[in-house]
Amino acid sequence: MTPNSSVRLITGHFNNTGLDTIAEKVSGSGVVTAYLWLQCGSYHDPAGKQGLAHFYEHIAFRSSDCLREGTVAQRAETMGISLNAFTSFDLIAFHATTTPERLQDAVHLLQDIAFHNPFTDEQIEIERKIILEEALEIDDDHEELLNELCFAKIYLNQPYANPIIGFKHSINNIKFTDLRNFC
Repeated sequence: MTPNSSVRLITGHFNNTGLDTIAEKVSGSGVVTAYLWLQCGSYHDPAGKQGLAHFYEHIAFRSSDCLREGTVAQRAETMGISLNAFTSFDLIAFHATTTPERLQDAVHLLQDIAFHNPFTDEQIEIERKIILEEALEIDDDHEELLNELCFAKIYLNQPYANPIIGFKHSINNIKFTDLRNFC
């Protein structure tokens, strides 16, 4: 985006969240997007636990201290907030798009799912199955496979050589304590 672009950054410290927040407002759209970035992407996955950062991103949407299992998306939708996330080599990013009036609610919701997640062993097994299915889809995506092979060749013996999603065997090695202690 150029300085003359229609995107305006909103920065601030939101009451009771403890987070310094950056949000973007697209002029004329009536919406803002808030981002919560955790500086613990797949680069930080321990050996044998590749895919841990991605798993953490997934499990965050299961429940929170304030929202019981299966109600995170429903609560967000009720408040007019669209939630999503992604994992990269360097970070996990949670983001919420909403109206400017709901920005503080969105920040609270992002904080709740990212930092206050009382996940259970049962939820972990449900997410593990979802992630393994996602890994199978990647196996069928030739462009994604080529990308993973290139990174593996370029970054030999470095964390960037590993796929962000992890390997099937490493995904199966991830335990409750790994997720609880990550990030």
